[in-house]
This record gives sequence, structure tokens and C-alpha cells, in this order.
Amino acid sequence: MLILIVNDSIRGVVSDEETIWSRLRDNIPNAVGISTNSLTVPIKEKLDELKPSLILQNANLGYFSEYKTISFLQDPFIEMIKKCQPLSIFLRSKLRGRETYQDKLKKQKESLRNSIRVTNSNYMAHMYKELGEFTVIPLGVDSKLFRPMNKTEMREKYHIPKNKFVKIFVGSQHPVKGFDKIKKLINKNQDEFWILVLKDNPISNGKNYVVFNKISQNILAELYNCADLCVSKSITESFGLSLVEAMFCNIPIEVPKIGIFWDWDPDMKNPRESAFEKKLDMNSFIENWKNFIDKHLE
Repeated sequence: MLILIVNDSIRGVVSDEETIWSRLRDNIPNAVGISTNSLTVPIKEKLDELKPSLILQNANLGYFSEYKTISFLQDPFIEMIKKCQPLSIFLRSKLRGRETYQDKLKKQKESLRNSIRVTNSNYMAHMYKELGEFTVIPLGVDSKLFRPMNKTEMREKYHIPKNKFVKIFVGSQHPVKGFDKIKKLINKNQDEFWILVLKDNPISNGKNYVVFNKISQNILAELYNCADLCVSKSITESFGLSLVEAMFCNIPIEVPKIGIFWDWDPDMKNPRESAFEKKLDMNSFIENWKNFIDKHLE
């Protein structure tokens, strides 16, 4: 019996960090990971060589196999097309031969129509409901890594002002993350201090903000613990992983009604406890997937 975990990259591309794909590969019995970006032969040829009993793949990869497959939906391309892709960007992408969100959505739908469908929030299941029923398995956070730490010590370590109210933003400068709104908030209140953790091109530090770029998960956990509030201004989000990471550090969050927070309003008196009650820890994530995979191997 062989279970294949298939994504474009099994580990993260920012700092070779753990991802849900690497966690599943390492914790599901008889699982092997395949990074399609590293393949030297067509994916179909590789599958015929391995003859898996079950494939768990990112829905973004599209439909490429008649083997029994679970497609995991994470990216909200339906909403991104509506809210984040002006006609000018669509036409520019087409002229340059780049994939548009429409191209990516087509791949998702092909995969989901021919697979067992799983997604990470009710928000996503509702968004893609035209394709049928989804099983919802929320993402999990490593609660041992993302944990409360001494705020004073962390601020000293990273030279964060001790006497300021500190907010943290974790994401990118992509329009879907609402970075333009974050910049306006930074400029509006100079008395607050911001930590910006970005995974794309770095920008310079400012008077009331400091920028960290492509950092490790260990450093990220420490930076959450420098903050008083974790802020999201995303236009759409499938789950909201960075917000849940902050919660496990017992940092309150501010987030729109999207992703896991679409139908969940956690108590901010003890964010870490709320996240555990929702079973958003890594152990629950792995256990949920083990049970689901066992069911579909019968």
C-alpha cells in the first residue's frame, strides 16, 4: 500500500519550512511525498511506476491521474477573480503568456470534479459549493513552536519599542492581503509600532515599522510574541494560518469574516485556549487526516 502526497513543493519555499504537505508525508503511514517542481519525468509516468493506492494532491495541480485521489482545496480563486484581478492585469498576463486566476480556477475545478473533495474551512466549501459536497479539515499549527514567550525579552531581542502598542502583519504585498490598507494604518497612527513580516520583495524600515523578509518559523514565533495584536486586512483568505499561529502564541487578532473566521468568532481573552478548543493544533490536524485517509482506503 502506498499513499502519495503531491504538491508543487513538499517543504516551504521561503525558508525550507515545514508545511502541511511535509507534515502529512511524515505522519501518515506508508506516505511518500512528490514535489512536481523537482520531477524529471511527467507526473503520469511517475505514478504508473509507483502505482499508489491513494493520492492526496493540491487541487491547484489539476486533474492528471485516474488513480483514486483526494484533492485538497486551499486557494480561493473564485473570490480572487472577483476582487483582485482587474481587467488590465488579466490582459497583461494573457499577453505575457502567464497563468491567470481563470486558468488556475479551471485546473482546480478539473481536479475537484474528478476527486474526493476536501477543503480547510466552511468559507471555502461554501464558495465552491457548485462542485458538490466537501469534507472540511482545518489546518493545524505546531503549538509547541507557536507558544507564548516573554514579551519584554522578545522586544529586547528584536529591538522593538517597549513602550509602544505593537501590531504585527504577516503576509505579502499582494493586493489580496490588503497591504495597501496596512500601509494606511501605519501612516495614520504614528504612535503605534508595526512589525511587517513579508514573504516577497523586501521594503525599507520606517519610523514606526520594521520589516522582516523570508524568515524562519522560529523567528516568526518570536516576532508574534513581540506584538500586542496580529492584524489581517485580507480581501479573501481560505483559512488564515498566520492569525491562528498568533493565537497559539496567545496574541489577540483582528481579522475580517473570511477563512476559518467566516463562521467562527473566537474569544480573545485567551486566544491560545480558543484555538485548542477549535482543534486547530497540529496533532488534531494529523489525526483528522489519518482517520479520513483510513476511511477511503477501505
